[in-house]
Amino acid sequence: LYRFIILFCYRYVIFSVYLYRFIILFCYRYVIFSVYLFIILFCYRYVIFSVYLYRFIILFCYRYVIFSVYLYRFIILFCYRYVLFSDI
Repeated sequence: LYRFIILFCYRYVIFSVYLYRFIILFCYRYVIFSVYLFIILFCYRYVIFSVYLYRFIILFCYRYVIFSVYLYRFIILFCYRYVLFSDI
């Protein structure tokens, strides 16, 4: 009887040790996975933000270039008219 109780307790201890090791490994993998997931989500948001930022910058520069082209054309035309008018 004592041997049976000792063997039972021994098996229970071994089983519980393996169970704890399994739970610890599982939690460890879950933590690592959640960290990777957080990093991936953060990078995804950063990429989306940077894409919108680049689009905004490109649109702003595009408008600025168009505005400056029109401004230069206006200035050139104005100067041209002024020169023509002064010649007359």
